Amino acid sequence: MLLMLKDIPVMRFDFEAAVSEVYRADLLPYSLKNKVADLPEITVHNITQAVAGLANTRSAVQSFLARRVLTLSRIHAKEIYNMITGDPSQSDSNKKDIALKFHSVSINDCYWTKEDDSSLRWQDVNIHTNSLNEILADVALNGTVVSLQGSLCSPEITTDGTMAKGWRREQEDLWLYKKGKTASVEVAVSKILDNLNVAHVQYFEALDHGEYCCRCKCMATDSLSVIAAAELRPYCVSLPDDYAMWIVDYLISNTDRHEANFGYYVSSVTNEIISPHPLFDHDRAFNKYAMKHPDVPYRAKDQYTLREAAHAARAHVTLHYKRDFTRSDFQTDEQYESFMERLSELQIICEQPK
Repeated sequence: MLLMLKDIPVMRFDFEAAVSEVYRADLLPYSLKNKVADLPEITVHNITQAVAGLANTRSAVQSFLARRVLTLSRIHAKEIYNMITGDPSQSDSNKKDIALKFHSVSINDCYWTKEDDSSLRWQDVNIHTNSLNEILADVALNGTVVSLQGSLCSPEITTDGTMAKGWRREQEDLWLYKKGKTASVEVAVSKILDNLNVAHVQYFEALDHGEYCCRCKCMATDSLSVIAAAELRPYCVSLPDDYAMWIVDYLISNTDRHEANFGYYVSSVTNEIISPHPLFDHDRAFNKYAMKHPDVPYRAKDQYTLREAAHAARAHVTLHYKRDFTRSDFQTDEQYESFMERLSELQIICEQPK
């Protein structure tokens, strides 16, 4: 089996035959760096070391592939599992098998797998350019119970989170639809951030089968991968801080900024970290407790409270807004009052575009 980055072989593995060969260590996924290696030919003199190396490499690769498959915490995930295999087991072994069935393709990066003798190329499996399986998208968003038919090209298998969600291609763009009682929060916060000089994913109102949804464009591209901080952290001791995010999270009382809810753009060509990617996933903003208690722990920077992080960030980045905020920008009086009080506290001012 080959692990590919687009059309570049990065690694070959066959654990039944005790084979592991790394072709491009510089292009390995960050979660595999320093965890996989070429396996030496097994002899009587190195059998203990070789067996241990094989076990470590097998565990790392299996874990990498398993993490590319959704968990049961996502609404309608069980229906997706039943449709694909009938086995909702969350073991790494089962999830690895599911990943391999779909060539381990993810919406977030350009890694994939194929058999050693396969003639498949990146253009044949690329989610960004190939037709998507609409049946899987409907199951993912609505929980429809049907049989799997058609192409196995689908981002649904690797889309994480907890809300019901599904991908659709509209003209040349991929759009993620999300359903749930907090979808309106996502849209409201997006409009608030539109008025600040901060990079963020825009969410828009939408309808699906008459039900309210929010939708947003995919922020990964064929040249830019999106890698969560949680995946980069074990390999990178120090990651670039996103100071604007610290301020935004304080303004919107966001206590859900764990390391899967922010991350970085990584080049799909060189595998180098480029910059923090736009802010996203704010459906749990304006936490009622955090609005009243600003010194709650900040999950993105655990040495700070939410308020301390915002004040520390002010020395590194200047935020401003383009027009005055009004009550109509917010869903409740409490949200408006909390936001405006913190805006004033941080001395963030209006700078109208010239």
